[in-house]
Amino acid sequence: MGNHPLLVLVGFDRATYFGLWRQQALLVGGLTAVVLIVLFGASTLVLRAWQLESVQRSALLREGRRNHGLLLTASDGLHVLTRDGMVVELSDLFASMLGYERNALIGRHVSTWDASIDQGVIQQWLQSFELGERRKFATRHRRSDGSLIDVEIHSAGVRIEDQELVFCSARDITARKQMERQLAASAQEIHDLYDNAPCGYHSLDANGIFVHINATQLSWLGYTRSEVVGKKHAFEFLTEQGRATFERNFPQIKANGSLDGVEIDLVCRDGSRRRVSINSSAVLDEQGNFLRSRTAVFDMTELHRTKEQLSKLSREQEAMLDNDMIGIARIRNREIVWKNPAMDRIFGYAPGEMIGLPTRRLHVDEETFASEGAAAYPLLLQGGHYRRQLEMSRRDGQRIWIDSNGVIISGDTGESLWMFTDITPIKQAQAHVEHIAFHDGLTGLPNRLLLADRLQQGMAHAARNNRLLAACYLDLDGFKKVNDELGHAAGDLLLQEIARRLQASIRANDTVSRLGGDEFVLLMTELESRSECLAALARIQAEVGNSVQLRDGQEALVSASMGVAFYPGNGSDPDTLLRNADAAMYKAKRAGRNQFQLYD
Repeated sequence: MGNHPLLVLVGFDRATYFGLWRQQALLVGGLTAVVLIVLFGASTLVLRAWQLESVQRSALLREGRRNHGLLLTASDGLHVLTRDGMVVELSDLFASMLGYERNALIGRHVSTWDASIDQGVIQQWLQSFELGERRKFATRHRRSDGSLIDVEIHSAGVRIEDQELVFCSARDITARKQMERQLAASAQEIHDLYDNAPCGYHSLDANGIFVHINATQLSWLGYTRSEVVGKKHAFEFLTEQGRATFERNFPQIKANGSLDGVEIDLVCRDGSRRRVSINSSAVLDEQGNFLRSRTAVFDMTELHRTKEQLSKLSREQEAMLDNDMIGIARIRNREIVWKNPAMDRIFGYAPGEMIGLPTRRLHVDEETFASEGAAAYPLLLQGGHYRRQLEMSRRDGQRIWIDSNGVIISGDTGESLWMFTDITPIKQAQAHVEHIAFHDGLTGLPNRLLLADRLQQGMAHAARNNRLLAACYLDLDGFKKVNDELGHAAGDLLLQEIARRLQASIRANDTVSRLGGDEFVLLMTELESRSECLAALARIQAEVGNSVQLRDGQEALVSASMGVAFYPGNGSDPDTLLRNADAAMYKAKRAGRNQFQLYD
């Protein structure tokens, strides 16, 4: 019980003392009991009245009366207790501190106001006091109105005559305790903010050893505070590059007092890395000497990763936008507001010349420009995607085939992004393949496949417009002799010349086709009468009958036997019509050649 918080030693000034006595005029049996309590002094002064001479005793009694008055008016809450905890004397201030009249507490037990422990514990503790022992403690007292106050008690054990007493001095420290609690709460809040801040904090001494580090940074690193503070050097958490940065910058903090915005990688316990930005300042003593750094550490890992990804994406986009294959342009109000270099190459413009250029200049005519706008922009504004292959115009007027692809990028401004790919070589190759597939390789005339398609279309058109269509089967007379006598090369030249003459002899809407060997078919459409066809055949027969000049002065002379069948009278489908025309041609051959016969 020696350290119980109820009674604690008071530290007294050795040069000062305050005496208290209480006299109870008990003259019965000639005994006068004088109680003298020495309040302050270097040691407990125990005076026994019966050991003094009568003169001395009288002086002591006078001193006791004076000290009793001092007790009552003392500035501290003074009170005297028996070993059982009963009050034998107290100051007015102590009674007022507890909200009582002084006389109301005389003879009362200390548990009346003590709010900490019960009566039995108090008595046991009081009885443990050694004479001359001093104790000091803080406790709480309950006032008469039930409210609690914090007090600081200084106490000492003394002997007056034969009675052992405990002298106590109480001071109201409620305001101080409240302030201490507020300071403790504030300190805890600051500690919580420091430890659990969204960024790391640490301090390094002049050698780079950690002297402080918050919980946030410890969680990043994967270490406990005891493993780091006073033991770990900043080097131990840095990459090789980070160490070089530290060696370069830490002296600057000590010399200049601060350093901001340095980015380094922290190496964590599990081997992972965390990108951080560091802002540091120096803490100096009164002489300006460096004590420690004060450093805030901001986690930049995700931001750094995002920046790297954006940088990579930007490089990829730049490579894509600046490629020389695909033209890319932003178009607003059908004017070019941005374009990549490939646009200049594709459309033949100088750098910068296309900015602000109306897209009408890229279309072959006004009709195409209008139809493209009507088809594309309503779809784009609905969030759709527009793509089409069309002929467009270069700056010099040359036509090129473009695969155009557009999407809207701003619904507010209507700005769209377009990609233009020059597919002219593809179109040319496609046309060449189609030409080979549908044309005769020697003469360039439509072959049997293309003839069938055009015959089908011609018959449908004739039926809609109530017109005639004529299929004329033509075979050269004397061609085999040229081949046999002059050779196949001469025969080929002959066929090419005859093909040219036939092509020149027909109208634009008619077709000349070579089926193979020396056999040709003439398809005449939009005929109003048979006589119109027969007149054309007469001209053709005359053209074919003219001599053909070959190489090396060679000359060939052939004629044409032709048979004609008319749609719809001589056949309602392509196969029937051609078969009947062929039959009429053989009729002309049998009739003596160099003539034409109608199918009958």
